[in-house]
Amino acid sequence: MKICRNCENVFESGSLCPECGGALHDVSEKEENAYNARLKRTVSRQSSRSYGLNSTFSDSVLGSLSLFGTSLQGLRPLRAAKAQTENYVGTYAGAGIVFFLLAAINFLAPKLVRAISSIRLRLTSDEKPTPSAFWVATKNIAKYAYFAFGAMLLLLNLIEIL
Repeated sequence: MKICRNCENVFESGSLCPECGGALHDVSEKEENAYNARLKRTVSRQSSRSYGLNSTFSDSVLGSLSLFGTSLQGLRPLRAAKAQTENYVGTYAGAGIVFFLLAAINFLAPKLVRAISSIRLRLTSDEKPTPSAFWVATKNIAKYAYFAFGAMLLLLNLIEIL
């Protein structure tokens, strides 16, 4: 493998770059392995089939906010149980915890969600199932809906406290 230091294009053979006319330089095995690993990660991220299987930075932020919302939803029932003065622990707390936990799992562990959803396909087929575009779209809609419902229930719970 050879690389042009001027334009960073990579070629298998030759001495001159067909793009810019610069000299091609041999690449060490270590550099070639690093280049191939970067290329593989880039192709994997850009593949429409793997889109729903990788967490982005915004997914990590929303997943963390979901976990934080779960803890906020759980404070009131815990406080009421500790005080033992209230039998009423909040109408929206349980549902809010469930929605925020579902959102956190979908945002932070998309490969786990895919593995769980593909169990049926793995039992009936020898091939490794790949996610369809429809599955990716519905999973993305669901994770944002879980987050929105959890946030709405958290707001209702906070309003109920006041």
